Amino acid sequence: MKIIFFTENIYCGGMDSFLITLINNWPDQRDDITIVGNQGHPGLDVIGQRLSRKCRIVRHQLPMYYNLLQKIKRHEKFGLILKVLLPLQYLLFVYYIFALRKILLTDRPDRMMVVAGNYPGGDTCRAAVISWALFAKGPKAIFNFHNMVIVTPWGKKWIEFFIDRLVGSFSLQLITVSNAAAQSMQNRPAMVSMKKTFYIYNGIDAPKYDSARREKTLREELGLDAGSKLCLMMGTYEERKGHKFLLRSFQKVVNKIPSAHLIICGHGFPEEIDVVRKVVEQLDMAKYVHLFGFRDDVSFLIQSVDVLLVSSQAFESFGLTCVEAMAQRVPVVATQVGGLPEVVRDGDGGYCLPPDDVEGYASQIIRLLEDDGLRKVQGEKGYRRYQRMFTGERMARKYSEIICREI
Repeated sequence: MKIIFFTENIYCGGMDSFLITLINNWPDQRDDITIVGNQGHPGLDVIGQRLSRKCRIVRHQLPMYYNLLQKIKRHEKFGLILKVLLPLQYLLFVYYIFALRKILLTDRPDRMMVVAGNYPGGDTCRAAVISWALFAKGPKAIFNFHNMVIVTPWGKKWIEFFIDRLVGSFSLQLITVSNAAAQSMQNRPAMVSMKKTFYIYNGIDAPKYDSARREKTLREELGLDAGSKLCLMMGTYEERKGHKFLLRSFQKVVNKIPSAHLIICGHGFPEEIDVVRKVVEQLDMAKYVHLFGFRDDVSFLIQSVDVLLVSSQAFESFGLTCVEAMAQRVPVVATQVGGLPEVVRDGDGGYCLPPDDVEGYASQIIRLLEDDGLRKVQGEKGYRRYQRMFTGERMARKYSEIICREI
């Protein structure tokens, strides 16, 4: 069977990890798999490097409305320009539907699943579902999204309602990553009555990391004492990830434990990283906080730290980094946002706190850093939870059953 996974993205991150795990664990090695994505997506190279089975990667060069949006955001008359350009977004959408025909159908695939960040996701993602329905002869496509569903802006309600009806009608199913994300489809009235939204928990492979291959430990890399306590935050430098909340909490941690250090890493535009750097400076935390861009040595980072921190304030549908930590017996302190409580149960691999509870969040970090026994117990519980619910094999098998079933 020939299968296409179609995606649109501008960051390296969780969606790339999902595709890598899904394809590497795909049950039937005879299936011919292709990934189609936008030329500007930096994660396509990462995916290509980490796949362990044959997979073709196709980069299309369709013009992205988002790229134009980023350019005009810096203009002082941004709001006015955006109103003028609004019709262009939907003209491009129609163009995508027809332009994608050749891209999607070149090799006469049998099945397609769109992999999007949130819903509605990138414009090419929804256009791909419609294009597939109009021009392909196989079963309807599956729309897979990895973040919470966004409420339609007032000025776009009528046209978005119409597009949602098309996407819902032309999709076999809409599959997301948690019950919280599935429930957020209430934000799109055109979709609710169709009752096509389901969820499959994300999974990962057990990490394979050989510490002997590293010339330096993470503490040595950072110039820290061997006894330093390390916390790690991995995520894009988007505001919703809660860097300000995290830094305010960690300030209280270092007041109690001066040997504590925080590593922050993830994909981000220079202006996004600068915002976080300024907060670090304002809180006088430069000595304790180490900022990095995207790093591909995730296993090394997690195995090197004592606690993983997830400080999201909104739109967190799952929390893949939580699972990555649990798979390596590292406890997690997360916020009660979106699907995070479905992944991190209090006392079963870590703790979940309200997203505005700076004191409580800091207190749980301090507890784990000060109590080696508690850290070990929570790490073991998290590992068992990972084995039960979040393995890559389990996830890939469930997707395969849906995508490849006879219609």
